[in-house]
Formats: sequence, C-alpha cells, structure tokens
Amino acid sequence: MSLLPPQRILLVEPSPQQRMLASALLTGAGLEVLPAANGPEALSLALSASPGLILTELVLPGFSGLELIRRCRLRRKPIPVWAITLASGQAAARAAFAAGADFVFLKPVDWSELLRRITRSGGEESFAPLCALLETLGLPRSRAGFLLTARCAQLLSSGGCSLLKQAYLQLSAEEKLPPTTVARSVERCVRLLRASPALPPQISREAPGKDFLISLVQAATFPL
Repeated sequence: MSLLPPQRILLVEPSPQQRMLASALLTGAGLEVLPAANGPEALSLALSASPGLILTELVLPGFSGLELIRRCRLRRKPIPVWAITLASGQAAARAAFAAGADFVFLKPVDWSELLRRITRSGGEESFAPLCALLETLGLPRSRAGFLLTARCAQLLSSGGCSLLKQAYLQLSAEEKLPPTTVARSVERCVRLLRASPALPPQISREAPGKDFLISLVQAATFPL
C-alpha cells in the first residue's frame, strides 16, 4: 500500500444531507469521493473502484458498517476503513475495532481533525523503512494499530519517551483516542510481531515491549 495519503475515498453515509455535506468537505480538500448510501452499494464500490480509504457510518441499510468492515478485511489487499458512530456508542466503537477498523470517529465529527488525519494517514516518509519491515514480518498495514505501532516505536527510539506508558499517553493525545485503545492496539500488533517466523534472530522475542519496539526501528534503519 502506498505511503501517500489516499486520493479516492469511499464515503458510506445513509443520510443524503450528511452525505452531501461530507462529500463537499472532502472534495474541497482535493479528494475524490465515491458516495454510497448502504452496505451492498459500498461493498460493490470497494471491490470495483479500489478506493484508498473507506469512511463509513456503522448504522447502514442492507447490512451494517461492521459487516462492511469484515467483508473488506477478507480482500487479498484489505482497504483501510475508518468508522463513524455516535458519541454514546462506546460499545459500537469497540465492536468496530474488533471487526478491523483502523480508526473510529465519534459524532459530532471534528471534520478538521478528520481531514488532517487523512492527509497524513499514509504515514510520514521517515516511517517508510519501519512500515516496510512490519509488513515483511507479516503485520498487515490494514490492521488497526499498524501506524500507531510504527509511530510508537519511533517515538521510543528517538528518546522522546522513556517509558512505554508515556508513549501510549502521547499517542493518545495526538490521535484523540483513549489511552487503553492505543495500548491495546499496539500490544496486539506487538504480539503478532513477536510470533512472526520472519523475525530476525537478532531481535529477542522475549524483550520487554519498549526494547522490542526500539529493536524494530534499529532493524529497519540498519537492516540486520
């Protein structure tokens, strides 16, 4: 998957008024928008139009946003999916992450923040070697927490945080996500990386989380 921000966004929103407003904001930011009003229509566009990002409401006609996320995750090359739900829907947000959503935005949506996140969603150029290593080790870029893991590792290796918990808190503030969500996402990715058969022998599977993440950055910067 390209490290560049997605240029084509599949917008899945059942409300015509909300769909029109969101489309105007996204196109105004220079993005191409593919609008869809329900789950089946969205899945058809996801399969035929190859969007760089899916932005979906969770409550949809046809089948739910959760089902859309699950079906998109079955693709050979999964598409990143960001979900939108009511601010009171914390259980729905947890379900979206469990289904494979990369991010969840709570209503009312802060569109300036969402657009800011889209423009850097591919990650910074300096993340390229580390992201490539994570993919080589079998961690799919579509997995929730992929870029959080890369950013957390770089934050630790730069000396910006002396403790893993502090890195989680900093990322939580930057991403406007609960610290527990950041911690779970990164730790889930770390568990998969530790179990990877492609993990270089120089990286200890038993190393503490902070040291393990720093070792990944070193391996990406100076290939072992």
